[in-house]
Amino acid sequence: MNSHKVTLTIPDAKSVLSIVHKFGFACIPNFVNTQELGRIKFEFEEGLVFNNYTYGYGQAARFVDTLPNNLIYIRQFFERAFFQQVLNNFWDNDLIELEYAFVHDFKYDENTIYGKLHYDRRHQLKFMLYLTDVLSKSHGAFSAIPGSVIIGKELYANSWKKALVLSTDDYKEIDKSARLVSDSDPRYKALPFRIIEDKLPIEEYQINESCSLIGTAGTLIVFDTHTLHFGGLVSDNLERKVLKLHSYPKGWILVIYIISTLAL
Repeated sequence: MNSHKVTLTIPDAKSVLSIVHKFGFACIPNFVNTQELGRIKFEFEEGLVFNNYTYGYGQAARFVDTLPNNLIYIRQFFERAFFQQVLNNFWDNDLIELEYAFVHDFKYDENTIYGKLHYDRRHQLKFMLYLTDVLSKSHGAFSAIPGSVIIGKELYANSWKKALVLSTDDYKEIDKSARLVSDSDPRYKALPFRIIEDKLPIEEYQINESCSLIGTAGTLIVFDTHTLHFGGLVSDNLERKVLKLHSYPKGWILVIYIISTLAL
Protein backbone atom coordinates (compact mmCIF):
# COMPACT_ATOMS: atom_id res chain seq x y z
CA MET A 1 0.00 0.00 0.00
CA ASN A 2 2.77 2.45 0.89
CA SER A 3 4.26 2.08 -2.60
CA HIS A 4 1.14 3.79 -3.91
CA LYS A 5 1.56 6.66 -1.41
CA VAL A 6 -2.06 6.62 -0.35
CA THR A 7 -1.15 6.96 3.34
CA LEU A 8 -0.74 10.43 4.82
CA THR A 9 0.86 11.10 8.19
CA ILE A 10 0.24 14.88 8.16
CA PRO A 11 -3.13 15.40 6.50
CA ASP A 12 -4.30 18.59 4.87
CA ALA A 13 -7.20 19.03 2.46
CA LYS A 14 -5.04 19.76 -0.58
CA SER A 15 -2.84 16.68 -0.12
CA VAL A 16 -5.80 14.41 0.57
CA LEU A 17 -7.65 15.55 -2.55
CA SER A 18 -4.55 15.16 -4.69
CA ILE A 19 -4.22 11.53 -3.62
CA VAL A 20 -7.95 10.81 -3.91
CA HIS A 21 -8.06 12.22 -7.45
CA LYS A 22 -5.04 10.13 -8.45
CA PHE A 23 -5.63 6.84 -6.64
CA GLY A 24 -9.27 7.05 -5.61
CA PHE A 25 -8.68 6.92 -1.86
CA ALA A 26 -6.45 8.15 0.93
CA CYS A 27 -5.70 6.68 4.36
CA ILE A 28 -4.80 8.81 7.37
CA PRO A 29 -3.56 6.88 10.45
CA ASN A 30 -4.11 8.39 13.91
CA PHE A 31 -6.41 11.10 12.54
CA VAL A 32 -7.87 11.60 16.01
CA ASN A 33 -6.09 11.43 19.34
CA THR A 34 -7.05 9.21 22.26
CA GLN A 35 -9.21 11.83 24.00
CA GLU A 36 -11.10 12.70 20.81
CA LEU A 37 -11.58 9.04 20.00
CA GLY A 38 -13.10 8.39 23.41
CA ARG A 39 -15.67 11.16 22.96
CA ILE A 40 -16.54 10.00 19.45
CA LYS A 41 -16.94 6.40 20.60
CA PHE A 42 -19.29 7.49 23.38
CA GLU A 43 -21.54 9.43 21.00
CA PHE A 44 -21.29 6.68 18.40
CA GLU A 45 -22.96 4.29 20.82
CA GLU A 46 -25.61 6.93 21.53
CA GLY A 47 -26.31 7.25 17.81
CA LEU A 48 -26.29 3.52 17.14
CA VAL A 49 -29.16 3.09 19.60
CA PHE A 50 -31.50 4.64 17.01
CA ASN A 51 -30.95 1.56 14.80
CA ASN A 52 -33.16 3.10 12.10
CA TYR A 53 -31.61 1.48 9.04
CA THR A 54 -32.14 -2.11 7.90
CA TYR A 55 -28.69 -3.69 7.80
CA GLY A 56 -28.05 -7.38 7.26
CA TYR A 57 -24.48 -7.45 8.57
CA GLY A 58 -25.01 -6.04 12.04
CA GLN A 59 -26.57 -2.79 13.22
CA ALA A 60 -26.74 0.66 11.63
CA ALA A 61 -28.23 4.11 12.10
CA ARG A 62 -28.31 6.82 9.44
CA PHE A 63 -29.20 10.50 9.54
CA VAL A 64 -29.47 12.93 6.62
CA ASP A 65 -27.95 16.40 7.08
CA THR A 66 -28.83 16.73 10.78
CA LEU A 67 -27.91 14.67 13.82
CA PRO A 68 -29.88 14.17 17.06
CA ASN A 69 -29.17 16.91 19.61
CA ASN A 70 -27.23 14.58 21.90
CA LEU A 71 -24.57 13.97 19.23
CA ILE A 72 -23.01 17.40 19.49
CA TYR A 73 -19.36 16.34 19.40
CA ILE A 74 -19.70 14.23 16.25
CA ARG A 75 -21.50 17.07 14.48
CA GLN A 76 -18.75 19.51 15.48
CA PHE A 77 -16.09 16.98 14.47
CA PHE A 78 -17.33 16.86 10.88
CA GLU A 79 -17.75 20.64 10.82
CA ARG A 80 -14.00 21.11 11.18
CA ALA A 81 -12.17 23.05 8.50
CA PHE A 82 -10.46 19.92 7.14
CA PHE A 83 -13.72 18.22 6.20
CA GLN A 84 -15.31 21.40 4.87
CA GLN A 85 -12.31 22.16 2.66
CA VAL A 86 -12.19 18.64 1.27
CA LEU A 87 -15.93 18.66 0.56
CA ASN A 88 -16.03 22.13 -0.99
CA ASN A 89 -13.11 21.45 -3.29
CA PHE A 90 -14.13 17.94 -4.29
CA TRP A 91 -17.66 19.03 -5.19
CA ASP A 92 -16.47 22.36 -6.60
CA ASN A 93 -18.60 24.27 -4.08
CA ASP A 94 -21.84 22.63 -5.28
CA LEU A 95 -24.70 22.30 -2.84
CA ILE A 96 -24.36 18.89 -1.22
CA GLU A 97 -26.26 16.57 1.07
CA LEU A 98 -24.52 14.92 4.02
CA GLU A 99 -25.46 11.57 5.46
CA TYR A 100 -24.07 10.35 8.77
CA ALA A 101 -23.82 6.58 9.23
CA PHE A 102 -23.15 4.67 12.44
CA VAL A 103 -22.25 1.09 11.53
CA HIS A 104 -21.50 -1.93 13.71
CA ASP A 105 -20.52 -4.98 11.64
CA PHE A 106 -20.65 -8.35 13.37
CA LYS A 107 -22.38 -10.67 10.90
CA TYR A 108 -20.54 -12.39 8.06
CA ASP A 109 -22.12 -13.07 4.67
CA GLU A 110 -19.78 -14.13 1.86
CA ASN A 111 -22.50 -13.54 -0.74
CA THR A 112 -23.07 -9.88 0.06
CA ILE A 113 -22.50 -7.38 -2.75
CA TYR A 114 -20.24 -5.42 -0.40
CA GLY A 115 -17.70 -8.21 -0.57
CA LYS A 116 -17.59 -8.17 -4.36
CA LEU A 117 -15.36 -5.88 -6.43
CA HIS A 118 -17.58 -2.99 -7.51
CA TYR A 119 -18.09 0.72 -7.90
CA ASP A 120 -21.09 2.44 -6.31
CA ARG A 121 -24.19 3.11 -8.38
CA ARG A 122 -24.38 6.48 -6.62
CA HIS A 123 -21.38 8.79 -6.89
CA GLN A 124 -20.25 9.94 -3.47
CA LEU A 125 -17.23 11.07 -1.53
CA LYS A 126 -17.09 9.10 1.70
CA PHE A 127 -15.19 9.45 4.95
CA MET A 128 -14.80 6.37 7.17
CA LEU A 129 -13.38 6.58 10.68
CA TYR A 130 -12.37 3.23 12.20
CA LEU A 131 -13.54 3.07 15.81
CA THR A 132 -12.12 -0.40 16.37
CA ASP A 133 -8.75 -1.78 15.32
CA VAL A 134 -9.03 -3.09 11.76
CA LEU A 135 -5.83 -5.04 11.34
CA SER A 136 -6.76 -7.46 8.54
CA LYS A 137 -9.47 -8.34 6.05
CA SER A 138 -10.97 -10.56 8.74
CA HIS A 139 -11.52 -7.43 10.83
CA GLY A 140 -13.39 -5.76 7.95
CA ALA A 141 -10.63 -3.82 6.24
CA PHE A 142 -11.84 -1.69 3.34
CA SER A 143 -10.00 -2.66 0.14
CA ALA A 144 -9.63 -0.86 -3.20
CA ILE A 145 -7.56 -0.91 -6.40
CA PRO A 146 -5.30 2.16 -6.60
CA GLY A 147 -5.88 4.25 -9.72
CA SER A 148 -9.10 2.45 -10.65
CA VAL A 149 -11.17 5.61 -10.05
CA ILE A 150 -10.67 6.43 -13.75
CA ILE A 151 -12.11 3.20 -15.12
CA GLY A 152 -14.80 3.19 -12.41
CA LYS A 153 -15.96 6.62 -13.55
CA GLU A 154 -16.13 5.41 -17.15
CA LEU A 155 -18.09 2.30 -16.18
CA TYR A 156 -20.46 4.40 -14.09
CA ALA A 157 -21.13 6.83 -16.94
CA ASN A 158 -21.51 4.10 -19.56
CA SER A 159 -23.87 2.06 -17.39
CA TRP A 160 -26.13 5.00 -16.62
CA LYS A 161 -26.06 6.25 -20.21
CA LYS A 162 -27.25 2.87 -21.42
CA ALA A 163 -29.82 2.46 -18.63
CA LEU A 164 -31.37 5.89 -19.25
CA VAL A 165 -31.00 5.73 -23.06
CA LEU A 166 -29.10 9.02 -23.19
CA SER A 167 -27.45 10.36 -26.33
CA THR A 168 -24.92 12.58 -24.56
CA ASP A 169 -21.39 11.56 -23.65
CA ASP A 170 -21.03 14.46 -21.23
CA TYR A 171 -20.32 13.04 -17.78
CA LYS A 172 -21.96 15.88 -15.88
CA GLU A 173 -25.18 15.50 -17.83
CA ILE A 174 -25.22 11.74 -17.32
CA ASP A 175 -24.55 12.11 -13.59
CA LYS A 176 -27.23 14.76 -13.24
CA SER A 177 -29.78 12.45 -14.88
CA ALA A 178 -28.69 9.52 -12.70
CA ARG A 179 -29.36 11.51 -9.51
CA LEU A 180 -33.04 11.78 -10.45
CA VAL A 181 -33.55 8.01 -10.50
CA SER A 182 -34.74 6.48 -7.24
CA ASP A 183 -33.39 3.28 -5.70
CA SER A 184 -36.72 1.58 -6.33
CA ASP A 185 -36.56 2.29 -10.06
CA PRO A 186 -35.99 -0.92 -12.10
CA ARG A 187 -33.28 0.87 -14.08
CA TYR A 188 -31.33 1.48 -10.90
CA LYS A 189 -31.76 -2.07 -9.67
CA ALA A 190 -30.63 -3.52 -13.00
CA LEU A 191 -27.59 -1.28 -13.32
CA PRO A 192 -24.39 -3.35 -13.63
CA PHE A 193 -21.80 -2.37 -11.01
CA ARG A 194 -20.14 -5.62 -9.85
CA ILE A 195 -17.03 -6.21 -11.92
CA ILE A 196 -16.92 -10.02 -12.07
CA GLU A 197 -20.60 -10.95 -11.75
CA ASP A 198 -21.74 -8.31 -14.24
CA LYS A 199 -18.81 -9.08 -16.55
CA LEU A 200 -17.69 -5.47 -16.71
CA PRO A 201 -14.34 -5.01 -18.49
CA ILE A 202 -11.52 -3.70 -16.33
CA GLU A 203 -8.61 -4.79 -18.54
CA GLU A 204 -5.44 -3.52 -16.84
CA TYR A 205 -6.86 -3.75 -13.33
CA GLN A 206 -6.67 -7.02 -11.47
CA ILE A 207 -8.31 -8.03 -8.22
CA ASN A 208 -4.97 -9.02 -6.72
CA GLU A 209 -3.80 -5.42 -7.13
CA SER A 210 -6.18 -4.23 -4.42
CA CYS A 211 -4.92 -2.67 -1.19
CA SER A 212 -6.44 -3.53 2.18
CA LEU A 213 -6.54 -0.40 4.27
CA ILE A 214 -5.73 -1.68 7.73
CA GLY A 215 -5.38 0.61 10.71
CA THR A 216 -5.93 1.08 14.41
CA ALA A 217 -8.95 2.86 15.84
CA GLY A 218 -8.73 6.51 14.83
CA THR A 219 -7.70 5.81 11.23
CA LEU A 220 -9.59 7.89 8.65
CA ILE A 221 -10.22 6.77 5.07
CA VAL A 222 -11.41 9.13 2.36
CA PHE A 223 -12.57 7.65 -0.93
CA ASP A 224 -14.32 8.40 -4.19
CA THR A 225 -16.98 5.74 -4.80
CA HIS A 226 -16.04 5.53 -8.49
CA THR A 227 -13.01 3.58 -7.22
CA LEU A 228 -13.22 -0.18 -7.70
CA HIS A 229 -13.43 -1.49 -4.16
CA PHE A 230 -14.48 -4.21 -1.76
CA GLY A 231 -16.55 -3.35 1.30
CA GLY A 232 -15.30 -4.44 4.68
CA LEU A 233 -16.52 -7.86 5.81
CA VAL A 234 -15.82 -9.17 9.29
CA SER A 235 -15.22 -12.83 9.98
CA ASP A 236 -17.25 -14.77 12.52
CA ASN A 237 -16.71 -13.73 16.15
CA LEU A 238 -15.09 -10.43 15.14
CA GLU A 239 -16.55 -6.94 14.85
CA ARG A 240 -15.94 -3.56 13.25
CA LYS A 241 -17.36 -0.20 14.27
CA VAL A 242 -17.16 2.63 11.76
CA LEU A 243 -18.40 6.21 11.78
CA LYS A 244 -19.09 7.41 8.24
CA LEU A 245 -19.89 10.65 6.49
CA HIS A 246 -21.30 10.34 2.96
CA SER A 247 -21.56 13.34 0.66
CA TYR A 248 -23.32 13.79 -2.67
CA PRO A 249 -24.83 16.63 -4.73
CA LYS A 250 -28.34 17.74 -3.80
CA GLY A 251 -31.10 16.34 -5.97
CA TRP A 252 -31.14 12.66 -5.11
CA ILE A 253 -34.55 11.08 -4.85
CA LEU A 254 -32.72 8.55 -2.68
CA VAL A 255 -32.79 11.10 0.13
CA ILE A 256 -36.58 10.79 0.29
CA TYR A 257 -36.22 7.07 0.94
CA ILE A 258 -33.63 7.55 3.68
CA ILE A 259 -35.68 10.20 5.44
CA SER A 260 -38.73 7.97 5.31
CA THR A 261 -36.86 5.25 7.21
CA LEU A 262 -36.36 7.62 10.13
CA ALA A 263 -40.11 7.66 10.74
CA LEU A 264 -40.32 3.88 11.08
